[in-house]
Amino acid sequence: MPAKITKRLVDAVEPTGKEAWIADSELPGLFLRVSKTGIKTFAVQYRYGRGRAAPKRVYTIGRYPVLTVDQARTESRRILAEVRLGGDPAGDRSKQRKAITLSDLAEDWLASVKDTRKQRTEKEYRRLFEKNISPHLGNRRPSDIAVTDVTRIAKALSDKGVVPNRTLAALSTFFGWSERHGYVPESYNPASAKHAARRKEHGRERFLTTSELARLGAILAEAETLGLPWHVDEGGPNAKYLAKKDNRRTLIEPGAVLAIRLLALTGARLREILTLRWQDVDIENSRLFLRDSKTGRRTVLLPPAARELLASAMRNSEFVIPGERPDRARADLNRPWRRIRKAAALEDVRIHDLRHSFASVGASSGLGLPVIGALLGHRVSQTTAKYAHLHNDPLRQAVERIGNEIANKLDGREGDIAPLRGAR
Repeated sequence: MPAKITKRLVDAVEPTGKEAWIADSELPGLFLRVSKTGIKTFAVQYRYGRGRAAPKRVYTIGRYPVLTVDQARTESRRILAEVRLGGDPAGDRSKQRKAITLSDLAEDWLASVKDTRKQRTEKEYRRLFEKNISPHLGNRRPSDIAVTDVTRIAKALSDKGVVPNRTLAALSTFFGWSERHGYVPESYNPASAKHAARRKEHGRERFLTTSELARLGAILAEAETLGLPWHVDEGGPNAKYLAKKDNRRTLIEPGAVLAIRLLALTGARLREILTLRWQDVDIENSRLFLRDSKTGRRTVLLPPAARELLASAMRNSEFVIPGERPDRARADLNRPWRRIRKAAALEDVRIHDLRHSFASVGASSGLGLPVIGALLGHRVSQTTAKYAHLHNDPLRQAVERIGNEIANKLDGREGDIAPLRGAR
């Protein structure tokens, strides 16, 4: 139902989960468009030509509050006046957009990525475009790029592991954005998986065993108390200048050890722990509040061991894991982790494998995959599905129990369940 579009009305409109259009009652043709997520945009609708059969056009003026209601109303009057004189502002804009090159349009797309995605995502997309895409397609119009052009790029990168897949995914995202903004025809995406096949990737799954976790724990205790031993060449020319054997140890900074323990105990992502602030730690209720994780805001529940670690940790910075400067978070754990995993004989273990190990322990303990996904902050269930084979352990125990009991009955035995003959 039409209503006068005012600042009060625009501020009061709430998203409903579906796109909504509010027509202005004073200026026919002016609309406020509210997206599913609550983005508010001013637009003008008009027919290009005479009669009801004339095609309808939509000209987007701009977003609120970058554009005020008064500015939108003024611009709407100008556009509608141009239409009355026989003009087609939306059509002219569309033609202009279709003449733009991929490199030029990619800058607009990357600017939108920077506003809506993580900074690391924008940097990675920019790197892929500048290195792999723009040198080959940068001077072409997006609407002229064919599937063969895209597959040619992927073929040229075929010896670079997962780089072809990452490049195609970035290009596909770019074309999806271009379609939504009218730069290419509807459903035009030569880089989509439907048209440009991806190479099969073999995910690397590395879970720490019980003995490996025990070994890691022992090394962490040694690293923060005695220090880790040096690895030196006793027969080297400068060996005589080395410190005595008892003094050849280096303490690992407490913050790094605390971070590694928290990663193992919570299953959190590395950046989630490194950027954690004390103000977001709720020890009393055993939880962490993550303001901006990979999947948005979420809460991490703390087991008792993690809660005790945080309760006894030093608070000499706003960050739980401070960097070299107290007012900044630690950038990474590369150096201490390399030393720790070498001392623990776990040199093939990545820091992210601590997260995998957290999930594997949960799955092997019989926890449901939805529960594990919630603890890890997975946005989609497919991400947790890779732990499904571990989740079968309780089923395996059940089938062994049932099979043993039936075998006992077949053999005429009663009472407690006995193991199958020959079972090891």
